[in-house]
Amino acid sequence: MDYDHEIIADFLGEYEDAQIEIEKTLRLWDVSDHCPQTINSIFRVIHSIKGNFTMMYLAHISETIHVLEDILSQLRDKQRQLIPGFTLLISATLEQCKEFAKQIFSGSNKDKEIKSLTYALIDLSNCSNNDFASALHFGLQTIDGIGEYGNDYPSERIFDFLQKVELERSCNPIAYLHNSNIKVQLDFFKNTITQIEKFFPYWKNRSASILELASYMNSLLNHPVTPIQLEAAVYMHDIGMSYLPPQTFYSTETLTQRDRELMYSHCNMGSQWLKHIPGWDEAALIVEQHHERFDGKGYPSELPSSQICDGAKILAIGDTFFSIISNNKGGNSKQSIMLALTEIDQGAGHQFDPEWIKVFDQAAEMIYL
Repeated sequence: MDYDHEIIADFLGEYEDAQIEIEKTLRLWDVSDHCPQTINSIFRVIHSIKGNFTMMYLAHISETIHVLEDILSQLRDKQRQLIPGFTLLISATLEQCKEFAKQIFSGSNKDKEIKSLTYALIDLSNCSNNDFASALHFGLQTIDGIGEYGNDYPSERIFDFLQKVELERSCNPIAYLHNSNIKVQLDFFKNTITQIEKFFPYWKNRSASILELASYMNSLLNHPVTPIQLEAAVYMHDIGMSYLPPQTFYSTETLTQRDRELMYSHCNMGSQWLKHIPGWDEAALIVEQHHERFDGKGYPSELPSSQICDGAKILAIGDTFFSIISNNKGGNSKQSIMLALTEIDQGAGHQFDPEWIKVFDQAAEMIYL
C-alpha cells in the first residue's frame, strides 16, 4: 500500500507525542502508589494509539496494542499486581510497534515479527498470576530478540533488565523456576542439557534424538505418558551425569564399587531437580526409574516390571539405543543402526519390556529404515 508522506509524518509526530506523555505518566506511576487515575491516563493514550494504527490500515499492529490494553485493564481492575519490568514492557512495546510501522511504510513486510510480539503479549494476558513474572520476562525477551528499536529508544534498558533477571536465575535456578510457567521451565531444561551436551564428545544432539524416538513410541500407543512430562524427563534424565567425575563414564575398565554407586546416583539427582519444581512429578518418576529393568535387576531400586512406569520403560529403550550408536563408553567409532536395533531387541524380556520393544521396532522402522 502507498502511504502519503505528509500523513506518515503527522502519524509519527502524534505517536511520538503520545510516547512522551506515556513516559511521563509511567514515571508518575512508579511513585503514585499505582492510583487508578494514573492507570486510566495511560490507558486513554494507548487506546488513542490503537485507533491511529487502525486509521493507517495497520490493523495487525492495532491488535498488538489491543492485547496490551487488555493487560492494562487487568491491572486497573486489580486482577494483576504491578511487578518490576511491566512499565518497561509498555515502553518497549510502543517503541517496537512504531518501528514496525516505519518499516512497513518503507515497504518491508513485518508480519512475522508482529505476530511474535502479539503472541507473547497474549500469553502474558492469559497466564496465571503465578506465571505473570516469567511471561513478562518472555515478552521482553521477544522484543529483545526482534531487536528493531530504531534510533529513538534506549534498548539497553531491556538488556539491563533481562541481564538482572538472568543473574537472579543463575544464582538460584530452582527458586526462579518455582515461580515460572511450564514453557519457561521446559525451555530451561532443554537449554541446560543442550549446553551440557557441548562438553561431552558423544552427546551431541543426543537429547533431541532420544526425544524424537520416545515421542514417536508414545504416540503409537495413543500417549499413555503425558507428552510434556516425557519431554522434560528426556532433557533431565542424565543431568546428574554432569556432576560425576569423567572417568566414571569414560573408563573402559570395570567400575569400582564406589564408581558404580556414583553412577547409580545420577538417577536420583535428576529426579530431585524435578521434584523441587511443582508440576513435574510424572517426569521425576520417569527419570528416577529409567535404569530399572524388566527382570528386576536394574538400579537404583531393583523394581519389578509391574512397578516401573511406562515413561521409564520408553526412556530406557531410547537412552540405551543412542548409547549403543554413539558407543560413548569407549569412545570408538559409531556402530550401525542395524546393530543397535539387534542389540535392543535381544534385551526384550530381560532389560526391556517386550511390549514396548514391539512399539520400538515399529517406531525405528518408520524413523530410521
